[in-house]
Amino acid sequence: MQSSAALLAALTGMTTACVSIDGGAIEVGWEIRGPEGSVPCDEAGIARVRLRIDRTGDDGANSSDRLDGFRCGDGLRGSVTTDFDVAPGRYLLSIEALDAGGDTIGPDRGVCVPPPIEREVKDGEVTDLDVMLIVLEC
Repeated sequence: MQSSAALLAALTGMTTACVSIDGGAIEVGWEIRGPEGSVPCDEAGIARVRLRIDRTGDDGANSSDRLDGFRCGDGLRGSVTTDFDVAPGRYLLSIEALDAGGDTIGPDRGVCVPPPIEREVKDGEVTDLDVMLIVLEC
């Protein structure tokens, strides 16, 4: 009887684990590198990493669609994924390093990130940006 109850609990849990799909999702990870190699988030002074999602228009103009923030350690040598709620279309996608106060850490503070990447987001699909390199002392 216990195994039947466990099976029922497992099946019930599976039915409630559905993901709402109302657009596409974006997956990204990052690596932080200094002159001596890999650097942990706290040593780099990076608390969060923000994913910029900027729609590109037919005229080439960009509109800042949204910003998704993730704890630095969540995407370090791994990846994070947005919800499936990014409207289909073409986007410029980039990351920004943020300090504990939420301020962007840029080249003026010795942190450089890659330039934006243009990608197509499709309904129900994951757009993978692979691993982006955050460079210290750039």
